[in-house]
Amino acid sequence: MFKYLVGKVNSKLSYFLVLTLVLSCFNVAAIFAASGDGSWDSPYSVSQAISNQYGSSKTVQGYVVGQPVATTVVNTSGFTNDYAIALADSANETNTSNMVYVQVSSSFRSSFGLKSNPDLMGSAVKVTGSLTNYFSHGGVKSISALEKNIFIRWFWRFITL
Repeated sequence: MFKYLVGKVNSKLSYFLVLTLVLSCFNVAAIFAASGDGSWDSPYSVSQAISNQYGSSKTVQGYVVGQPVATTVVNTSGFTNDYAIALADSANETNTSNMVYVQVSSSFRSSFGLKSNPDLMGSAVKVTGSLTNYFSHGGVKSISALEKNIFIRWFWRFITL
């Protein structure tokens, strides 16, 4: 019986490893990058949010890549407050032109501010708010919803081991 169970586990492990190998050949960030209509169930990508800075309320999904402190400056460590986060379509993005800055409302700061939660770096989040400039840069302000997407973060980290 033990040999049978070990054989089954090894078989499933083999399939899992092959699947992992196949998926690692793809740009996982691009697979999970949102590209929708801006609703909660079909959020905008960060690039869509940057292109649609017209003040409308939309949902955006992206990866937390730092804390904006000026128009073209985003801190990736040594966070000084919980007031803002920068999102990008890739967890490894460093070009501020490919980021949207989110003004974190007081009700979300204890859970989503980077000074209090530096482990949020690289996390996938969805945010709903007004698409309008923040720090004279494409932004999301007056947010009404902010949620961490645990599955995408886990999957991204697993694939990039």
